[in-house]
Amino acid sequence: SLEEALCTWASLRMQTLWRTVDGICGAYANALEILAHYQEIFESQRSLRSSVRQRLQVLVAMQQYAKFADPESPGFSPNELQAVEAMFSAFGDFLSIAYI
Repeated sequence: SLEEALCTWASLRMQTLWRTVDGICGAYANALEILAHYQEIFESQRSLRSSVRQRLQVLVAMQQYAKFADPESPGFSPNELQAVEAMFSAFGDFLSIAYI
């Protein structure tokens, strides 16, 4: 939708975390695909991507995640939770979140 496209556009320009995760997931996944293509024999492009997914994990530390993601918490923020869920849908193959 237009709203989602605008949020993504704004995130890529204003949020350093989104840009960093986007750059890491895009660049490293692409590099690992190229490397795996030349080093190993895969039956299909799907098995190549599966191999890359197994080898690349991006761990993001979000100290406030527990507060804004818990509906019972006074710090609950549906907007921030939606932004994190958008990151998971965009980079879910590689992304994990660590929080306190």
